[in-house]
Amino acid sequence: MTIELTENHVEVGITVSDIAASLSFYCETLGFVEVATMPVEWGGTLHMLRLGDAVIKLASNDEIPKEANPPGGAAGATGLRWITLWVKDLDGVVDACSRANRPIPGPINSNYPGVKFAMVEDPDGNWIEFVEALAE
Repeated sequence: MTIELTENHVEVGITVSDIAASLSFYCETLGFVEVATMPVEWGGTLHMLRLGDAVIKLASNDEIPKEANPPGGAAGATGLRWITLWVKDLDGVVDACSRANRPIPGPINSNYPGVKFAMVEDPDGNWIEFVEALAE
């Protein structure tokens, strides 16, 4: 069986420990726009953010969970370890993230044909991969 999508995007949900810091990073640094806010049945608030077709849902729980993602990106643990956003100006994105004091685990990588990319940590240590297609 092959599923049939009714929307041409994936929505990513992230439970955060500090909603103000996360909204600042995703909205002010990256340019996402908050399009909806709603209560969640388990106690807390869901903030839906959109940039183009990308949707990130930040869950701010009434009680911050005791467990958190282990650090270290892809090598740190199994499970969901990063999301990828394709951008036009990777250098500018990395510079903006650096100015926002976000950790950048390594330098911009251009070792793969046709692309360059970099990883940035959000306020909870989740990795975001930014990829730029190189002109051929």
